[in-house]
Amino acid sequence: ESTRRSKDPHASAQLAERYQEVEHHLELVGYSIQCRGPLERCDAFLNISILSAPELDEDPVNLLADMYSRWAQSKGFTVIPLHEDVMDEKVTRQVTLLIEGISVYGILVGEGGLHEFVRGKTGAGPRRVQHVSVQVVPLLEEGPDLRAGDLIVERKKPIGKGKLVKTPKCRLQILHSPTGLRAEAQSDKSPEELQPILEEYLRSAQSLDAGLAATPLD
Repeated sequence: ESTRRSKDPHASAQLAERYQEVEHHLELVGYSIQCRGPLERCDAFLNISILSAPELDEDPVNLLADMYSRWAQSKGFTVIPLHEDVMDEKVTRQVTLLIEGISVYGILVGEGGLHEFVRGKTGAGPRRVQHVSVQVVPLLEEGPDLRAGDLIVERKKPIGKGKLVKTPKCRLQILHSPTGLRAEAQSDKSPEELQPILEEYLRSAQSLDAGLAATPLD
């Protein structure tokens, strides 16, 4: 009320900013209350990959990655692009993000599955469909130890440039030989920064007994 009487624009801006902070805090508290289990409160890896030959003029994998990134950043979460595989200048084959924040896995686990992009007429006319897979994997705080002798680490030269990672510094691949699980990243981070993250990636996948965060070698 006193702010209204003074008509001080600076005070009004401060009040609005404080209101947004409180609203944001309450939203995060709500997430924490809804996601009570230890698994739900984990950070999460988000794998987004195209499942068929490109049918659309747009880039559905990049669209989803950008949508999830913007959403996470709006909540104050941290988004780390770990891997980006671009087929050509227009189409992204795969993106892997690490999102860190309150109850990220619990919030995003429902996003896992098949996403369908449909363009064109829905009647008798031509219709184009593109399917994209989204996999959500928790970053587990505890999991099986990965013995150094079981890991085959390969450093490769980065391939091309991405849309999320404009100038990749390295391409790193780790194979867990007992399970055949493989994690790969092309990122602007150094190999020393990437390797422990990819090992956590593999550990989480092995703990869940599913190749969600990593893919078996052919």
